[in-house]
Amino acid sequence: MILSELGNYLQNEWLKTPDIRPDMNITLDEFVVMPDHFHAIIIIGENQYNKNHIMGNDCGSTMHGGSTGDSTKNNGPTENGGPLKNGGSTNPIKNNQYKNEFGPQSKNLASIIRGIKSIVSTYAKKTKQDFQWQTVYHDHIIRSNKELNRIRKYIRENPEKWIRK
Repeated sequence: MILSELGNYLQNEWLKTPDIRPDMNITLDEFVVMPDHFHAIIIIGENQYNKNHIMGNDCGSTMHGGSTGDSTKNNGPTENGGPLKNGGSTNPIKNNQYKNEFGPQSKNLASIIRGIKSIVSTYAKKTKQDFQWQTVYHDHIIRSNKELNRIRKYIRENPEKWIRK
């Protein structure tokens, strides 16, 4: 794929993503910039923003999505770092132990996509290029190595399919 000026700008900004957000433990995998869309696999590793918390304490449960799957390690809720005492229920929601933390969405996939769209749109406006993103994006959690390899192949072959249109 021969990239336009804006396509090159998008590619360069995408490649900066792990450096811009080092606290999110990001790894970029296969990606391609197309004339009217963009495909990418991004791995958001375990980090301080994607852990489950029970009443402010890390309960030993971590959840993270990544290109090789959405893996969950669940050691169950704890009380001060140890197991629940007195035969307590291990369901943190049922026991009203789950601490919901609504707030600005700044350390997730949506914030990454929002940032890329914003910087590319700003550049397009400054350079007077006719450009507009779709209002949404499509995401998918890759759950196996077989699926990862299939999607990598799709991304690599996408430019060839575009040329044949």
